[in-house]
Amino acid sequence: MAMTWTKRWGGMEVSSEPILPGVYKRKDGGFVVRGHAKDPRTGKLTEIFKVLPNETDKVEALGWLSREKAKVRAGATQQTNVLPRFSSFAASLMEAKIKSGEIASAATRELWGDVLENHLFKTDFADFFIDQIRARDLLDWKEGIRIGKGDGEYSPHTANSWLRILKAIVNAYVKKYELERNPALALDLFDTSKWRGKITKEEPNSLTPEELPMFLRLFREFEEEWFALVALGFAIGARPSSLRPLRRSGPQRDYDRETGELILRRSHTRKNEVMEATKNGEDVTIILPKDMRDILSWHIDEILVEDDPADRQKPRITRMRMARSELLFPAGRTGSFISTTALWKPFEHVSAAMKKATEGKFTKSITPKGMRRTNKDLMRAAGVKDIVAMAVSNHLDDEMHAHYSTVSPKEMTEAVAEVIRLADFRTPSVRQEEPDLQASGCGCGAHCGASR
Repeated sequence: MAMTWTKRWGGMEVSSEPILPGVYKRKDGGFVVRGHAKDPRTGKLTEIFKVLPNETDKVEALGWLSREKAKVRAGATQQTNVLPRFSSFAASLMEAKIKSGEIASAATRELWGDVLENHLFKTDFADFFIDQIRARDLLDWKEGIRIGKGDGEYSPHTANSWLRILKAIVNAYVKKYELERNPALALDLFDTSKWRGKITKEEPNSLTPEELPMFLRLFREFEEEWFALVALGFAIGARPSSLRPLRRSGPQRDYDRETGELILRRSHTRKNEVMEATKNGEDVTIILPKDMRDILSWHIDEILVEDDPADRQKPRITRMRMARSELLFPAGRTGSFISTTALWKPFEHVSAAMKKATEGKFTKSITPKGMRRTNKDLMRAAGVKDIVAMAVSNHLDDEMHAHYSTVSPKEMTEAVAEVIRLADFRTPSVRQEEPDLQASGCGCGAHCGASR
């Protein structure tokens, strides 16, 4: 029977019907092969299509198609159809962690949600069944992350937060389903040792003991409402998230005005959500000294007073909400928690004011995190032992204690000077005036050898 031809696949003339399963003869010579096979990594059919213009044997063309189908099907196991896809497992794991309390704060919940939605769910392996994910899949994705400070680039610290979540997901499904392979073992974090982030010599985000008094004075002058909060932050180096939910009244007040007892035991991260524990789960109790208590008393009596006719800047309803709030540092608009970004503009304002007041000699840009960093440096300058400084700022390990510390050039100079003093270094001119030990003997006895 005569061969009939038809145009398919971009106008190519091929046989109207396959001459073997999935094999079509080309009018111009050779064959076209087309077929489908289920990819065990996605559970979806994958199309196989190839033009073989130089092939003359239809059986060989069929053999090529069969081999490609086998490649697609390779790696299938009996478990493939019952195990979840990566994206499904990751979503269910996040939900389980929130329900169990392992993900306790709104900030951590937002981080997981962002990493899943904007990064991991967009990977090639997001639709793979979990037992079909290979180390190469994870490494290929990591290699596509651009580290740097330009557009579309990320700091290694940011990228490492994604990798930690990815490793947590992979470790969880390997453990749950008792898989033999753990592809996450091949996944190392990005090196951060050579990364120059925002903290530099010029921008340490820390104030020296000489700079802090003027900075606080300007805060009192230009940002009076925030002065007490900022003074407390610099004094004890607490996380802003632990300062925002402090209560001055109510059955579980955290600050006792009479005794000066301050308890850091909660953490506020987003909107009205409060975690009934600090970031690391450890409470901190401090009896504040009189100077700090006086500042907080001024704050309560002057800033949180319900009606002050002399203050024309705040509406009466705002003062009322703040005065009736249990919080030590309430938001004026709601009487509830101040936002996570509330201090950004006041710090920008005061940093600019200090530059102006010093005629440009002060060049730093200080952010709210600078309170914690400055406190570390002040504690060290005051000779406070590390164990005490760590207890006040609620740091549980030396690594984080050092991370928030900025050793100044002055400290290093003084340290070198102390070594020189202890070693009793001498200049060459002084050495020439010393007695000749070999000539006179040093008095150390026969074993010294100087008198021989």
